Amino acid sequence: MFRIFIDGKGYSAVEGQTIIQVADAKKNDLDKGTYAMHHIKTLGVQVEIPRFCYHESLSVAGNCRMCLVEYGMPKVDPVTKKYVLDEKGDPVIQWMPKLTTACSTKVIDEMRVKTHVTSPLVKDAQRGILEFILINHPLDCPTCDQAGECPLQQITYKYGPESSRFEFEKVHKPKREKWGSKIVFDAERCINCTRCVRFFDEYTGTHDLEIVQRGWNNYPSPASGKSLDENPYSMNVIDLCPVGALTSADYRFKSRVWEMSGTETISLNNGKCSNITMWVRDNLVMRFTPRFNPLVNGHFIADEDRLNYKWINENRASAPKLRNVNQFVERTWEEAICEAATILKSYSPSEIFFLGSTMSSLETMYALKKLAEKLGVLNIDYATYRNNLFDNKLISSDATPNRLGAELVDLSSNRVVSVFSLSEDIQKGKIKCVLAVEDDLLNILNYEVLERLESYIVLPHHNLKSNQMAKVVLPAATFAEMVGSFINVDGVIQLTRPAKVLKFQNRELMWELVSSRLDIHGTKFDKWVREENLIDAKPAWEILCGMLTALSKEKSFNSARDIFEKICAEIPDLSHLNYKKIGGKIVLIVTIVVGLLITVAYTVLAERWIAAAIQRRIGPNRVGWHGVLQPFADLLKLLFKENIKPKEANKFYHTIAPMISLVAAFSSIAVIPFSSSILIADVPVGVLFVLAVTSVGVYGITLSGWASGSTYSSLGGLRSSAQMVSYEIAMGLAVVSVVVISGSMSMHDIVKHQTTNPLHWNIVQNFFGFVIFLISAFAETNRAPFDLPEAEQELKDPKPKLVEKQKQKVPCHVAIIMDGNGRWAKKQNLPRLAGHYQGVKIVRDVVETAIELGISYLTLFAFSTENWKRPKEEVFGIMNLTIDVVKRETEDLVKNGVRILIIGDINTLPSDTKQALTECVEKTKLNTRLMLVLALNYGSRWEITQAVKTIIKGIHEEKWTLEDIDETMIQNNLSTKNIPDPDLLIRTGGGFRVSNFLLWQIAYTELIVLDVLWPDFNRTCFNEAIREFQQRERRYGMISEQLEYPEN
Repeated sequence: MFRIFIDGKGYSAVEGQTIIQVADAKKNDLDKGTYAMHHIKTLGVQVEIPRFCYHESLSVAGNCRMCLVEYGMPKVDPVTKKYVLDEKGDPVIQWMPKLTTACSTKVIDEMRVKTHVTSPLVKDAQRGILEFILINHPLDCPTCDQAGECPLQQITYKYGPESSRFEFEKVHKPKREKWGSKIVFDAERCINCTRCVRFFDEYTGTHDLEIVQRGWNNYPSPASGKSLDENPYSMNVIDLCPVGALTSADYRFKSRVWEMSGTETISLNNGKCSNITMWVRDNLVMRFTPRFNPLVNGHFIADEDRLNYKWINENRASAPKLRNVNQFVERTWEEAICEAATILKSYSPSEIFFLGSTMSSLETMYALKKLAEKLGVLNIDYATYRNNLFDNKLISSDATPNRLGAELVDLSSNRVVSVFSLSEDIQKGKIKCVLAVEDDLLNILNYEVLERLESYIVLPHHNLKSNQMAKVVLPAATFAEMVGSFINVDGVIQLTRPAKVLKFQNRELMWELVSSRLDIHGTKFDKWVREENLIDAKPAWEILCGMLTALSKEKSFNSARDIFEKICAEIPDLSHLNYKKIGGKIVLIVTIVVGLLITVAYTVLAERWIAAAIQRRIGPNRVGWHGVLQPFADLLKLLFKENIKPKEANKFYHTIAPMISLVAAFSSIAVIPFSSSILIADVPVGVLFVLAVTSVGVYGITLSGWASGSTYSSLGGLRSSAQMVSYEIAMGLAVVSVVVISGSMSMHDIVKHQTTNPLHWNIVQNFFGFVIFLISAFAETNRAPFDLPEAEQELKDPKPKLVEKQKQKVPCHVAIIMDGNGRWAKKQNLPRLAGHYQGVKIVRDVVETAIELGISYLTLFAFSTENWKRPKEEVFGIMNLTIDVVKRETEDLVKNGVRILIIGDINTLPSDTKQALTECVEKTKLNTRLMLVLALNYGSRWEITQAVKTIIKGIHEEKWTLEDIDETMIQNNLSTKNIPDPDLLIRTGGGFRVSNFLLWQIAYTELIVLDVLWPDFNRTCFNEAIREFQQRERRYGMISEQLEYPEN
């Protein structure tokens, strides 16, 4: 971790960061090395640095020069190797002779940076650059679509000249040039930042743009033979453009940004659910723009997401209606919902079919499932839709946004009738009533079949042809008018938020709607509010809950939030979530890998038991109760055993070969459905993907044999590869029959086909194929009985128990004397204070290691009462360092459950140091994971003296008598009265003394002295000290035979 100073204020930085990345970093993300998204507004950033060409998702160009800064380094005396200080005691800074770009200059520890805030040179340079950029820029702001959200406008207002001195004719370039049907280009506005060119070169890799002409006349233009209409991401350059040179042909001249409200939500165009801002004016959606989310879409969205908004405004179903003979009659919502409930109740459960939708929110799906349970309906299913054109970026093969959600709430697990058999069952008269929620039944049936239904209840978004056959029409709100949760194809759960107003709002929607709407308080008499744009609809979950209430006469759910909390209570994968947390949290998918590894581990353990029984031997070592911990013991053995590489081996290929096989194996997991709700990626040709990817493992095995440098190993690798290939042929042929039966190569479709009926299980329909596959899989992986492992060595002495005992022998309390900072600095030819800075970094690693080892108390000797004798500048530097570290680390300490306790004479410390320490102790007082005890201004003789004074004072005050004084009383009057005595004391620096540290407390403490200076101390040193401690026998005055070790 570096520390740099920007405009005189210190900031943390990570090696490899540039100045602009440190300036943009969110304050709570400093130690993670993550950066805030680019935005000219200063919200969430540390230091505002203007820029045009720089963008986090693109390479650094550095051609706009707006991010110029001044930087320098502290001057070091060539003789003493110490910082040269001025009369105030501050380091003398050697500033670079020229300004540098913040976007391309990487940070160095102790770097000093000046921005426009403190440097007149930077301020003048930025003003000059803006004047230069604006020389030929047209005065189009009154007619430009970018006006109001234009970085050039904002930056010019903040940093630019008040007027132009240019009195000549401006350079003219092409205007209103159409780059296909989606983008309009104005070359006169372009400032040649090259963001658009770099986007097509780096993100899409299509190289659709190039810079043409020279000098004043240059500008970007589509490359020869290129059409931007063919690029599915081309419209992202509109958002990337920092001026109004690139505008949307669809949105052009429709609205001003200040006339619209912007609502952060997600796109439901496909399974990716890209994050967007929805812009609304007069209750009509005007456009979508991308919103940054690193878990989903980064900074960009697909063009189809951007343009998929008109359906929200057009042909909307409005007001509930009941069929009266051949015409519809509008009714109140209560009447229509009660009528729908009455119709459903008039049929037997087996005659009803519920059609859900993967366009619906989790809340709607759950409400539909609860309604089905109330009526006893088992026939509930949903249709899935596919994209023919998809890629590995933001266009998913899944055309619906919540298929994973439908599987997670188990919407169709117990169905008897599916969407595939619905048409046949209607024609046979088995299904007489259908409730369709947010999907068109004509996508599944033809109109003639639909006419044969006795009753059809529909919750549509639009006026559909199928609505004409319905008995009850209950218009449903779209995602633009409701709150709802959706799980995308990557397992990220996100919220939609209402951007449009419904005619009758419930309390939740009124609360969620943005308050900045221009038309929020409008009436039908105002010009900017048209009543026809208000849709009389309700969220689908609210309609379904109304039916539940009508059937049970009991109130069900009041809000989507209530439903989501109920879902989270019932579904373990969502148990840790609520509406405040989602919008970026990953529900999937750590459980897949962890669950799979545990399953494989115990399957292998069972196999080893079976093999041992065949060979009449004990089998695996029994670790834990009945050997249940054996897989974990094997894992520890694998991780910590010596890594032996043959002398003649090619080290690079010997290391990379197993990685090839592992990556291939884990990649295949991505397309395998582990349950109805857990699937990482749904690839249309999942079967081929698994066969192809796992075959790559053959190369890893062959390469590992060859890389060993041994003929025997090479032949062994070839033999194993040949064996795998031969058995995969048989496995492939067995899988072909599964594809033929299921009619799809998608793993998800194959699994779904089997859920319709137990007789459809592939193991039933193709039993012989299953047997061939099983035998081939066992043979390919050398599993028993094809290659029985040789008998393992059985340990019959007590050593295994001793190993287990050592695992339990982790010290509860470790104390460390951190010695050697000054000597380390001297070896490095650095000032003594540099050693203390390096020592602080080591403290962080030691604390993390202590947490990992399960140590409960860690005491660090940071500053003794004798240290005041050191040079004043060193003591002053240590106090400032203490303040800086405490303030910087407090948030992480709270997050990691570390409680701080200070022992020593804190009252004589400088007031600012005392205040910082007191605040840190207060903020961490509730933490329980680790107690970190800092001995500051501490001396054990002083501590014991204070205890004696307290005891004598108690005698004078007749609180106790002389006979009451014992070891316990003395212990209770020490600074560490509530802390157990240290089990282990580590001293670095090689000195064999305890330096007036915890003299009373270390009476029975194990002492370990390391010949390592504290700044060189690391996790390995710490672990070695713990291992040495574990080998020692602590007898406390007894003999070895008296010590009893607990049984495993």
